[in-house]
Amino acid sequence: MVRRVDRDTALARIDADASEGCVPCALARARDPLMASTHAVATLSRFPVRWGHVLVVFREHWVTLEEVSPAAWADATALAHAAGRAVERALTPARCYVASLGTSEPDLPMTFPHLHFHVIPVGEPGARPAEVLTWRDGVYEGTAEEWDALRAALLAAWP
Repeated sequence: MVRRVDRDTALARIDADASEGCVPCALARARDPLMASTHAVATLSRFPVRWGHVLVVFREHWVTLEEVSPAAWADATALAHAAGRAVERALTPARCYVASLGTSEPDLPMTFPHLHFHVIPVGEPGARPAEVLTWRDGVYEGTAEEWDALRAALLAAWP
């Protein structure tokens, strides 16, 4: 059953992943993204703040907006838009947040120095971004079967 994992456990897991280098770069090289475009890949977040949370990660390790060409930005935002539409179709949330994140500061918990987008289904109509874009309450995890079902539902709903 899909359940929450507390923040400290999630941070320990992400620290283990980060020991192998840039986690978003590894996600961008994944063999089984939900979808991919010229400049980005869309994949399920391994540390979702809401069930159905999708990440859109630039293939290149870009840290600042200055590094990203307008064409690459347009390509990645089109992929984020498609991911949001799939999330809305498959999960019917009250709303869907899309946020561009990433920081140039190294070693900050819960973020990386690699630009990326979060596509997050939000069940509560009045939820504010600060209530959604946080690990305060931990992250979700599911069984292999639940992850497979979520992936299948999103792929079936992909525009």
